[in-house]
Amino acid sequence: MQSSEKDPQVRDAGYGYEIRAYEHRDLDQAQNTWSSQRVEIWKNDSKVGEYIYNYMSDFPFHVFVLRGKEYALYSKRYMYTRVMSLPDCKDLGGEDDSNVEYKDHFCPVEYYVPSHNEKKRKLMCENPEFFITTPGCRLDGSFGFVAGCAWGDDSSQKIQFLDLSRADEGILRRTDRFGYLELPSGMSLKKAVTLGDDDMGCNDCLQFDIYARHTFRLTGELTGNSFLSDEYTRQLYALEKQGIKDGPVVEWLRKKHEEMWPEGQA
Repeated sequence: MQSSEKDPQVRDAGYGYEIRAYEHRDLDQAQNTWSSQRVEIWKNDSKVGEYIYNYMSDFPFHVFVLRGKEYALYSKRYMYTRVMSLPDCKDLGGEDDSNVEYKDHFCPVEYYVPSHNEKKRKLMCENPEFFITTPGCRLDGSFGFVAGCAWGDDSSQKIQFLDLSRADEGILRRTDRFGYLELPSGMSLKKAVTLGDDDMGCNDCLQFDIYARHTFRLTGELTGNSFLSDEYTRQLYALEKQGIKDGPVVEWLRKKHEEMWPEGQA
């Protein structure tokens, strides 16, 4: 099938990989539909694979190493994250419409997998609410982060956690482990998730500063989008996603939400 393509976007993907993305539209494709992208994967000046990404925006692609082998997080259908092995570019598995309900899909825009190859940095966290401790994790490629848009809530990018411990089997798990976090405007995911020092006095502890966006009214009230209108609703939503629908914390959050939004005003 013939197609029309323009000059590519070129991106350094790390570990010797380069990504070249071409705008791709079948000549018989309707003019009122968005174009796709043909994404080529190159290593050491040789093309090793390609795939079609069915959306016109920036393509998410991130190379990482797990148990000494190279893999990539990527997306072919814009609502799902998948894993490929490298350099053979074989799709191993991941999210699709058979294992992610439509209401739970998350459109990935950017990935970040911390590694020991990065220079260690530690910044003082300005907001202790976002100082996260993840027990039992090391910088071994077994976990990462994804920024993107949640279903029904595309006014900003959110940050979610990726369990990659079985990525070599084509299995990944995405959760909002740290609650409802909005990526600050104009900030990359890698800059928003700042690694702490490895010397924590505990060989099996790792800490991050996760910087998130909050919007306030002049009165001091937190505001949000119409889908999750206040911080209490956001926390209730995060707990519900984890299957927690009752208990003292849930009751307290509901009470605070009702105080902020009297009946008929939410």
